[in-house]
Amino acid sequence: MKSKFTLILALIGMFVLTAGMGYAADQDQEQKQKQKSQPQIQAQEQEQKMIYGWELMTVKEREEHQQKMRSLETEQERTAYRQEHHDKMQQRAKERGLTLPDMPPERGAGAGRGQGAGGGQGAGGGRGNN
Repeated sequence: MKSKFTLILALIGMFVLTAGMGYAADQDQEQKQKQKSQPQIQAQEQEQKMIYGWELMTVKEREEHQQKMRSLETEQERTAYRQEHHDKMQQRAKERGLTLPDMPPERGAGAGRGQGAGGGQGAGGGRGNN
């Protein structure tokens, strides 16, 4: 009887020890994933701040806006959508008694779609110097 009790206690101890080790390994893996994704999170936050009126939008609205912009195929479509969004954010700010700058941040002023560190300007500046 005593040996069965000792055996049961030993098995329970092994189970607890094994479960604890598995939990610790899961915690380590989770911590590593968080560390890896921190730069991604920072990049996403920076990208969201480039959305005109981002401070008036929910996280879901920002994500939907970014998905919409990525889905548009022509610059003309993107320009029209940006203007629509600009008007919507101006109205929202007005309703809340806030003001937004008249113009959104200059395109290419930050990290964005294919513009790299140079802001997509090239050597000549690219601003209507025709």
